Amino acid sequence: MSMPNFVVIGAAKSGTSSLYYYLQQHPDIGMCQIKEPNFFTFEGCPSDFVRATYDFVDINDLHVSTLEKYQHLFSHITTEKAVGDVSPMYMFRAKHTAGFIQHYNADTMLIQC
Repeated sequence: MSMPNFVVIGAAKSGTSSLYYYLQQHPDIGMCQIKEPNFFTFEGCPSDFVRATYDFVDINDLHVSTLEKYQHLFSHITTEKAVGDVSPMYMFRAKHTAGFIQHYNADTMLIQC
């Protein structure tokens, strides 16, 4: 299974959504099937935001916390040279997140938006 070799981090409203959709259009780039899986922030522990809803969906249900589910989000990757994940939340828990990213691929590039 593929894992990302680049991760886009950034502040809210900094253009990460636009960048995600632009990158999806490039034939040599494979993007995670969903924007903001936040795996490297919540691996092994589900998020527990209180009263957090987005378009009537509980935000806690949107995070991916298992490796199996995360890798499944890249199951469509075949020959793409670059594989990416866009999760701005990674920037807010940088010390925690950096260790998890390095654990899976020490060569992962970080792109700040």
